[in-house]
Amino acid sequence: MASAEILFAKWLDGIALSDDELKQLRLDADFGPMLAEAQVWQSRAQNMLDEDVPTWNRESTYVGTKRSASQWYAIAASVAVIALASCVFMWSQNQQLTEQMASQQQLVQQQQQQITTLLGRIDNQQSSQNSKLLDAVEHVLATSRDERREDMNALLQLWKTQRAQDQALLRLQLNDIAEQVEHLPQTNVAKLEDR
Repeated sequence: MASAEILFAKWLDGIALSDDELKQLRLDADFGPMLAEAQVWQSRAQNMLDEDVPTWNRESTYVGTKRSASQWYAIAASVAVIALASCVFMWSQNQQLTEQMASQQQLVQQQQQQITTLLGRIDNQQSSQNSKLLDAVEHVLATSRDERREDMNALLQLWKTQRAQDQALLRLQLNDIAEQVEHLPQTNVAKLEDR
């Protein structure tokens, strides 16, 4: 079954509900009283008849006194003075607003100039920092190149020294072997000619 809220909305929209749906809506604690009240107002609206407005002497209901022309002139003059005073007041307010707008525009221009100056300083500072950073990077690269060159030279020098020492050791060993061979008896020397 549909909820009472949906049924009540359908009923208000003029959609016909089944007897079971109307019964469910009447028995609902929240929407039952609202349905009953809405039905009362619908029946009153349908039974309402248009009534004619009664006729009466409308001039006899006005209880004012007739004013003379001089009184009307005085009223008109008063209204004119009030209108003139309002115009003068509005003109002075307009002048004050114009002055305030001009001072605010000057303030905005000054702030824009300050912002432009600050942006220029920031740009200069950034370019200076970029230049310093580039110099630092170049220095680090040059330093590291020099250090690598020095390290490579030191390594080469160590390698040359080691090689010279190894060659000297080999020469000594070869000289020892040559001396040993010279001092050997002839019988122990292999004869290459016989083979």
